[in-house]
Amino acid sequence: MAFSVDAGTYTLADLGTLDGTFYSVAIGINAAGQVVGRSFAGGGAHHAFLYSGGVMSDLGTLGGTFGEASGINDAGQVVGTSRTTSDGSPTPFCTLAV
Repeated sequence: MAFSVDAGTYTLADLGTLDGTFYSVAIGINAAGQVVGRSFAGGGAHHAFLYSGGVMSDLGTLGGTFGEASGINDAGQVVGTSRTTSDGSPTPFCTLAV
């Protein structure tokens, strides 16, 4: 499971997983404490996630079985890579503000 560290006290926080079982990996964090990474999502798939306000949200993939968020800016925009098919090459993505 991925963990977040509070910069003031260095207390670990369990971020959980998307499927509630296997694992997740925290990769990036912004000034607001939002965390991004990847999590096992069941069925052999790994999905990008955003953890914000105590909730892990599934950002999914671009159609394949692998997605990973690698960074988040202070506006909350997420960047990462994802496969468009199960055996496809990684493709970059960026979330857009709505």
